[in-house]
Amino acid sequence: MSQLSASPKVEISHLTSQKGCTFVVERQHIKWIRKAKKQSGVTIHLSPVWPTISFVIPVFITLLLFALIPFFSTYLILSIDVSGPELLVAQAEEKLDELNMHTPLYKNGRPEDRFIRQKLMTEITGVAWILLEEKGSRFHVTLIPAPTLVEPIELPSAPAFVAREDAVVERIYLVAGERRVSRKDVVKKGQLLAEGTMGLEAKGEVRGVYWKELEFQIQRYQKDEFELKNSHLQAILEKFIHSQGQRIQIMDVKILHVQNENGKVEGKVLLKLEGNIAKPTYPKETVNDN
Repeated sequence: MSQLSASPKVEISHLTSQKGCTFVVERQHIKWIRKAKKQSGVTIHLSPVWPTISFVIPVFITLLLFALIPFFSTYLILSIDVSGPELLVAQAEEKLDELNMHTPLYKNGRPEDRFIRQKLMTEITGVAWILLEEKGSRFHVTLIPAPTLVEPIELPSAPAFVAREDAVVERIYLVAGERRVSRKDVVKKGQLLAEGTMGLEAKGEVRGVYWKELEFQIQRYQKDEFELKNSHLQAILEKFIHSQGQRIQIMDVKILHVQNENGKVEGKVLLKLEGNIAKPTYPKETVNDN
């Protein structure tokens, strides 16, 4: 191999001398080996070196894992995360166990979102809405708590109650006065719901289901494409709930419109709500000029 001394650095490894000389070189150095063979007249047989089993197995496992990642993301849920107040999270995890939502879980084998939401909201007190998101192999549950309000000592009272929204009457709680509507009646905003009798004011509340359109704005500093995520929706809903001043239940959420222009995102959300629709009204005072 003295002829190789005139060539660039040719690294030779695994050199053995049994039944001749065997060695291993990099592919890019083969031309120099052939040149040395031609100049020296030494018989040199060149053959490819196949990877050893110790090399093949780790490579095979790595490639297999990469091949399985799309399978996991497409067909399996590998983790279920629940976020919200600690007490509500503990209750939600118990309810998810009752729904047999244990990982790993086939995506087409899990309950539909509406069944999950219905069970959690009907069996857990203090939840205003639940956001569900399936992303890749993860399933995330976000609990939006109802606002903590100081309960009034007495039910509201007034000479009369009228509807504050177009709604469907769900429940009527009157301890005084007479109702002017029945359960499941469709009422218009301003319609009389209940009034006092015999000089006594009406007292109680009327709960109903109604729709409310909510506009929102999100200030952004990037002008790239915007995606309304659950974190955005959570902030929007929490702000709305705490501005209502009463216990309301969100029954459905529909995204109507999202527009991103010049770094400012504007949109509309349609909410289906259940709450007290009774607005106290008082007769206008008359002034006697005499």
